[in-house]
Amino acid sequence: MRRLDNSGQIYSSPHNFLSYVLTFTFIILLLIGTLAQLIWLNDHGLRSVSGTSMRPLLNNYENTEYGDMVLISKRNNVEHQDIVVFTDKLNSSETENKQLIKRVIGLSGDKINMILNSDKQCIDVYLNDTLLDEPYVLQAENQAQFSSLTQKYLSFKNQAGWDYWKTDDHKIVSTYDGGIIVPDGCMFCLGDNRIDSFDSRSFGPVPIEWCEGIVEGILLKGSFYTQVLSVLYGFWE
Repeated sequence: MRRLDNSGQIYSSPHNFLSYVLTFTFIILLLIGTLAQLIWLNDHGLRSVSGTSMRPLLNNYENTEYGDMVLISKRNNVEHQDIVVFTDKLNSSETENKQLIKRVIGLSGDKINMILNSDKQCIDVYLNDTLLDEPYVLQAENQAQFSSLTQKYLSFKNQAGWDYWKTDDHKIVSTYDGGIIVPDGCMFCLGDNRIDSFDSRSFGPVPIEWCEGIVEGILLKGSFYTQVLSVLYGFWE
């Protein structure tokens, strides 16, 4: 209901004016925030990690579908030791792109070699003839896990599943001691869980152009919130 002042004019309460200002300010800030978020999301993304290939750094808990929530930067200027997300175009279907999350061990021109270390029950990875110090790797704890490591080692040495690199357009240069040279424009990627990771040991180097982004940090460890966010943003293995 409109109110009149003593002169017969419509009375405007200062409280109403303040409400209008606050409402208008809130709407402007909301619009600015939404625009900033859209711009930010154009260069960044959120994903929940599914699977065990990046343990112990990244986890899915209690064998559920959802795990740690990570922030990625949507770029492909990768460096050694970056954790990257890429589309596995060799094993994706026409209706679903299979995305993997792994650690970059080698880049274009790098020599990669692996030696089975029976004494320590591990695979020693050499980058340009230098043994890598890899404290992030999940170690084998029993003979069954070491047997799995052995199979991964043989996959690398035999290149049995490297179909992409057996065509006329793609070739892998092997070294005299059983290693490989990473092709131009490619990266050699491994999961931190070398016991149970589908990675470059099985399918070979990955073209950098397949890279979807680089992990910048872990936002949330596995929880109810990651389940909610996973529905919105999806997940990687």
